[in-house]
Amino acid sequence: MPAMDDINELLNEVKAAAARRAAIERESALIEARAQGEVSVVAEPVAKVRAANEGILTVERKQGQWRCFLGGERIRSGETFEVYVNEAIGWVRGKLHWGRRPTTPPAMRLDATDPHRIDDNGLPMPLGEFELALPEDALCRWPLAT
Repeated sequence: MPAMDDINELLNEVKAAAARRAAIERESALIEARAQGEVSVVAEPVAKVRAANEGILTVERKQGQWRCFLGGERIRSGETFEVYVNEAIGWVRGKLHWGRRPTTPPAMRLDATDPHRIDDNGLPMPLGEFELALPEDALCRWPLAT
């Protein structure tokens, strides 16, 4: 019988493959819509910061420690990433918050500001942070190059 770590690793690989397939399908649909003239402007730049840009956040045991990965690359608490919410909102940028335990699901922290109160620099006054619990199958990505 396979070990639980092996089963979790296989499940994570299946989830990542499904996310890759979905991303490829979305890209193909966008290319087809552009070819038919339905879309005239590219919504986001093609250049990517990381080789494996999109995927599902996974928690895996590597080198004797639990670690969080995005698109096969390790992501640490405090690092910036994006999560896809829906077609109307799109991608939301925040920072990873994770308790380094396999039982603690990864979350995203977002800065909150008050648009009606402006600080000395002309920016909205910071209020604090929100924490967004991420579903297990949330599509995430590294930020695109700007």
